[in-house]
Order: sequence, then C-alpha cells, then structure tokens
Amino acid sequence: MRFFTVFLLITLMACSSPSLKFSGISPVQVAVEGSVFDVYSNGKEVQAIRVNFQVLPSMSTTIARAISAIESATGCKVVPSSITGDQALVKANITCKDT
Repeated sequence: MRFFTVFLLITLMACSSPSLKFSGISPVQVAVEGSVFDVYSNGKEVQAIRVNFQVLPSMSTTIARAISAIESATGCKVVPSSITGDQALVKANITCKDT
C-alpha cells in the first residue's frame, strides 16, 4: 500500500493540468536553467506550469524563469504588472508586436 501511495503522489506531481480557460490548448514545453515549464497561451493570457521536481525553489528565481519560458514560447513580452503565481504556476498577460 505504501508503494502505491508513493507512486500515485509522484505521478500526480508530474501532471500539468491547466485551468479551464486553457483546456484544450496544447502546451509548449520550455526548459530554462533547470526548470521545465508547460506554457499555455490563450490570446493575451498565458500560464506556465513548472513540471519538474525541484527542492525548495525560490519564488523570485522560479518566476523569473517562468517569464523567460513564457516569452520564449510565445515570442511576446510579459506585462510585468500582470504577473501572479508561485513556484508551481505563474499566470501573466502578454503584449505582442504587430507584424
């Protein structure tokens, strides 16, 4: 039973489940300095979910990496005042240049 519980927890930790706004959207996976994110983009709204295990990652470092992942995946800039989240999930708005 203990093995099953550990297995289940590890399996669930590896999940990348976006919020309802992003359901049905395929993520772009981006690695930044040892952090791996699934980036979901829905127009101007974006969310980055860290999908790899890290021991006690700092909030500031993880959010900075998530911003880099978002900008890499979308080709757009993150609006600094829109950033919310924690070490596992970062949400933001983006602004893109008209081409």
